[in-house]
Amino acid sequence: MDELRGIRLAAAIGATDRGTLWRASREREHDRIVRVIAPRFCDGRFRQALSTLRQRGHDRVLGVAGEGWSDGHYYVEYSVHAAWRSLAEWLGTPADWWERLAVLGDVCDAVAHWQRSPLHPLGMTLHSVVVVGHAGEARPWLVPCPPMAVTSPCDLFGVDAAVVATLAPETIRGVPFDDRAQDAYALGTLAAQVLGCRPARLAADDDEHQLEAQARGVLLRSTATGSHIPEYLHTTPEVERLFIAIRHYRHLKPDVRPRDAAELRTAIAAVTEPLWLAGALRAADPAAALRVLTRAVDRAPERLDLRRERCLVAEDVIERSEGPVADGVEERLLRDLKVVADFDAEDGASWHRRAALVHLRRGDPAGAATAFHAATIADPGDLDSLLGYAQCWVELRDPGNAWLTAVEANRRVDRMARNHLLTDWEADQWRARFAMYMR
Repeated sequence: MDELRGIRLAAAIGATDRGTLWRASREREHDRIVRVIAPRFCDGRFRQALSTLRQRGHDRVLGVAGEGWSDGHYYVEYSVHAAWRSLAEWLGTPADWWERLAVLGDVCDAVAHWQRSPLHPLGMTLHSVVVVGHAGEARPWLVPCPPMAVTSPCDLFGVDAAVVATLAPETIRGVPFDDRAQDAYALGTLAAQVLGCRPARLAADDDEHQLEAQARGVLLRSTATGSHIPEYLHTTPEVERLFIAIRHYRHLKPDVRPRDAAELRTAIAAVTEPLWLAGALRAADPAAALRVLTRAVDRAPERLDLRRERCLVAEDVIERSEGPVADGVEERLLRDLKVVADFDAEDGASWHRRAALVHLRRGDPAGAATAFHAATIADPGDLDSLLGYAQCWVELRDPGNAWLTAVEANRRVDRMARNHLLTDWEADQWRARFAMYMR
């Protein structure tokens, strides 16, 4: 196409049932999305609906910045004021499956906002949902467009197969039930696509066969088998409920489908809940479990339960590693251990002691001595930490402080024995252990 009144087209995002979306620029690089529509779909009803949409702003819906004719096509211009990618482009970047699913959870949250707009049905596809913002702050927005009058399945020729899969079967057959039923089908399909569910194998990979398969609702499979979710999680109740919900939204009977996004949102929340997910991944893939918890702590640094679990998983990763561990694992573990120890009034000593062991593994007896000392402050009866503290002074070539530590340890052993916190035999055992530091 020719340039559109000062808009520079960059690359096609994809062909949808509501025109082809393009990445474009006006004032700065990629600050526009342009929808190009064949003129036969731009009747008076469509343009009136577009005018209504343009006049009314809606939460999480891109604003229509302009419209008009160019090169025999009708175009709609949308402004985007931050970095963005279409959902399809976002899925093409390296990401863990649970991160992708979490974005779909954000889409579910946005559906209620979108359905308050005059746009019915919404027309949610991998191309018309865009993720706006930078990592950690990105949110899904809808690129809105009124539905076009499709008089024949032939009007859908050329539409991307991933988009065809989001169209409710009754729409392909020309007997749409209602807008909410179509939205539900599209939402369930997006969930399946985000999880990597595979399309069916067709006799021929052409428009006619794709539309015929979608009219029967079989263009895309919606089962855990073949998805991005590891097979060992397929039989967990959380994952089973997720796929039950997806199939509910994609039910062939429109009146069976949910009327809102709540059921799918709840199922997604259960699978992406970080403590459950890390626990489910930990045995088979502790590194993945650690990634889950690290991102969760980044979002909610005040949650001690996440930090405690991350400590346990990080220790698993370190224990299983052969050679140096990944950058930052030990540093994050030490920070977590300190934070948890500071807030754990009942068992702070054990967290300090674990930090000392990490320092020793790194060949840092000075750091270990500091942690062992903190453990003895938190729990004066922690003789194991006193023993470790004495050994650190030996490794630091300071036998004088090792001797002083052993003297203090013997005082504590005597006091604990008098208070019946140690038996005479246990007290003798501890004295023998510290004797080597008093020579």
